[in-house]
Amino acid sequence: MRWSKLTGRWKDKRNELLGDNIKIDRSLFYLLILILAIIMSLWLRPVSLFSFDIPPEPPFDTNHDWNLAPNGLFIFTYDTDNDGKPDLITKRRILPEGRGWAKSEIDIKIEAENWPKGLFIYYFDGGAHQWRWFAIERYPLFYVWKDMVFLDSEEDGVNGNESAYENLFETKKKIKLDKG
Repeated sequence: MRWSKLTGRWKDKRNELLGDNIKIDRSLFYLLILILAIIMSLWLRPVSLFSFDIPPEPPFDTNHDWNLAPNGLFIFTYDTDNDGKPDLITKRRILPEGRGWAKSEIDIKIEAENWPKGLFIYYFDGGAHQWRWFAIERYPLFYVWKDMVFLDSEEDGVNGNESAYENLFETKKKIKLDKG
């Protein structure tokens, strides 16, 4: 088939879609297609285009606070803008077999050498009169940033493969509507 027949058929199809009475210039038609493609790309990937990019995790020793959640995730909060309020939250899994008790700090240091790839957390439990320790994943499973929860299923740090998991602002609004 010759090129002129193909382009002629395309013009006929274009005019059929736009209506017989509307004639449109080829450059304007391509411009409309480009604008439509840009709008579709914005619609399909809203998280990264609306400044929800997760900042790199600050150094571990600068965390604001930490806590062990009932579901077994270690929660670390960071104050990235130094206003006294945490604004970045990370949640890490405990490694399999990565928890225990020790009698002294020396035992803790010996145990820490068994977990070179993970992070090692320990504290003194006054009620049990022993040291409690946890070996946790090096990188978080969840990040909470700007009312959005992001899932990093590969647990490889912030590198762009995180996916939006939940919008906390919308969830809070829905809970208020359900109660009201």
